[in-house]
Amino acid sequence: MRVGRIVEVEEFPEARNPSYKLLIDFGPHGKRKSSAAVRRWYDKDALRGRLVVCVTNFPPRRIATFDSEVLTLGAIQADGRVVLLEPDRDAEVGSPIG
Repeated sequence: MRVGRIVEVEEFPEARNPSYKLLIDFGPHGKRKSSAAVRRWYDKDALRGRLVVCVTNFPPRRIATFDSEVLTLGAIQADGRVVLLEPDRDAEVGSPIG
């Protein structure tokens, strides 16, 4: 798992659940793509520039027409709402989670 910064957010209408296509910068580890089914709870402007925690060592997963390369982590609430995980302070992108 590593810290990344969301640098691009696009609508993803082909996904089964309301989702975004994210491009996440992991600094020295490059930029990777992720699909995140969080469109009900986050707008694009709230996501752009946000730090997130991602699993980076899973194989890519095909979501509709998109290859998601990392899993962006969120806490799933009892009502189904997803709260994205983020460091509590500004952290270097690419930092490993320990």
